[in-house]
Amino acid sequence: MFKEDNYKELRMIERIHSFISEEDLTGDNLKYSRLYNRIAWSYNLSQRLFFWFKYGGERKFSDPFLSELAVKDNDKVLEVSTGTGDK
Repeated sequence: MFKEDNYKELRMIERIHSFISEEDLTGDNLKYSRLYNRIAWSYNLSQRLFFWFKYGGERKFSDPFLSELAVKDNDKVLEVSTGTGDK
């Protein structure tokens, strides 16, 4: 997964905490990190276009899933692993 001997202080990259650097990655983690780094500049726009053409927008895709949750007024929800957090 990553090289165990590289426990360093957290770095900030573009105001985001970086928990692990690319040179610490191996295998598939390194492969997909490099892939994402190549497409990151256009990721948010391409996702918006995909959901618009396929579903008519992100809300039309996500609302049916969200309606299944039993979230009440004033509840707090942590959404994880759902993209870049640009919303």
